[in-house]
Amino acid sequence: RTLNLALSISATLAVLNAIPMYYLDGQHIFDSALMILLRRRRRGYYTTLIYKWVMRSGTFLLVSNVLLSFLSFLHRYAISSSTDGLES
Repeated sequence: RTLNLALSISATLAVLNAIPMYYLDGQHIFDSALMILLRRRRRGYYTTLIYKWVMRSGTFLLVSNVLLSFLSFLHRYAISSSTDGLES
């Protein structure tokens, strides 16, 4: 059971780290994959546009997901704490 939990956490962190987002390994993975797919050694104008768009989108989606999850948690906590006071 503990091994399954450790494996699950490790796999989740690996997937999270591979997301194309600034400051994570996904940034370098995506950059390398883009250069291999386009068969280029350096970035041109359109390659830079694609790179920036994907990186900004990945960063925005992950940050917004974390913020929405945090707000949902706070909302649930506020509702449960306010109803606990009424029952006592």
